[in-house]
Amino acid sequence: MGWIVGAWLVFVLSVIVGIAGFAGGIFSAITDAAPTSSFQPGQTVTVKLDPADKPAIYVSAATGTKFECQIQGDPGAVRLQQPSLDQTVTSDGVIWELALRVGVDKAGDYPLTCTTSEGASAKFGVGKEIAADSVVGGAVALFAVPGLGFLLAVIVTIVVLVKRSGARKRQAATAGQWGQPGPYGR
Repeated sequence: MGWIVGAWLVFVLSVIVGIAGFAGGIFSAITDAAPTSSFQPGQTVTVKLDPADKPAIYVSAATGTKFECQIQGDPGAVRLQQPSLDQTVTSDGVIWELALRVGVDKAGDYPLTCTTSEGASAKFGVGKEIAADSVVGGAVALFAVPGLGFLLAVIVTIVVLVKRSGARKRQAATAGQWGQPGPYGR
């Protein structure tokens, strides 16, 4: 019976590991996406962009703010695109909204300037789009790890119960009509 209890304890542990893996994957994706530094409207900053990082421009403003960003680089090598999804990340108490996706053909340093309409206050930062692979990895951890733990627990339970049943049948067959032989034989 210890094997059965141990197997189900492993299942409970796998559920905890799965939940922790999911939370860790989501937290990691959000932490990696958030801008690490910010700049003010009208300020030109040089940003290091790499297409592998899926760079993005984030904005933090108290109210809806109209803005415009310009990035310089080789014609056709840099593209600013509207995001297809709304993404909001919070880092160090600052709420960042995904403003623009940045498409670059090659890694390098690019001058970037963002401006707002008159009187609007905001700050901008360059981060990354939330990586789908981190979210998918977390979801896999949430379902796969507990699923494997459950499968292991069921298999161990079935094997132990079948072996115990067989052992009892063999023991009953050797006992004969009068029960088990005594210490002095029959």
